[in-house]
Amino acid sequence: MQRRPLGVVALAALLSLSFVSALGVVPIAQAGTAYTVGQSWCSANSGIWVPFPIACFLTSSFTLNSGDTLTIPSGVSLGTGSTFTNDGTIYVSGFFGNGIGNTIDNEGTFVFESGSASTLFGTFNNHGTVTVDSGNSYLQTGGGSNFGTFNNYGTVSNSGTFKDQGVFNEECSGTYSGNALIVTGTYNPAVGCSSVPQFPLGLAFLFAVVIPALLVLRKRTLFRTPGV
Repeated sequence: MQRRPLGVVALAALLSLSFVSALGVVPIAQAGTAYTVGQSWCSANSGIWVPFPIACFLTSSFTLNSGDTLTIPSGVSLGTGSTFTNDGTIYVSGFFGNGIGNTIDNEGTFVFESGSASTLFGTFNNHGTVTVDSGNSYLQTGGGSNFGTFNNYGTVSNSGTFKDQGVFNEECSGTYSGNALIVTGTYNPAVGCSSVPQFPLGLAFLFAVVIPALLVLRKRTLFRTPGV
């Protein structure tokens, strides 16, 4: 059996990885944990639970990990602490909000479901996806005086009501679709954006490194002296 040179085998493996990266193929994610905002969850996350009206006020930073889900049921309110980071998926059926000086960083997905009502008095940095469902779902920045800032680097899909009473900054990478944003505060559109398409890292590696290296090996194989 003819053995392939080690270099060819290694480059073939790199080529396979390049195609995986270029095509966006990723391993299947493991199932995460599903959480629901209630008294036990609130206490476990250093929150203050108020039985009437039903509410949880977080007193410290919180992170929802990738793959996990958090549901805020109808009739329940969740107020965030200083920094609230979402890497998973959050379903809001009740009320959700943050106070002045507090920050929400969204790298995952927020779904403001039908019947929900949420107000952002602090800062909301959206690098993921925000969906406002139809059916009397309401999301608002600020409550006057231009406080409450929404920075959109990701995707916003609005089938309900999204009212800007604070500041809404549309960044170059951000997209907004659906019902129009109701602006009574400040809206800053994205400016100075480059239209140059981004070249996938996997394809760049494929053309810059792997293919030239394979061509070199091919030439060496063709011109190798027999018996050497």
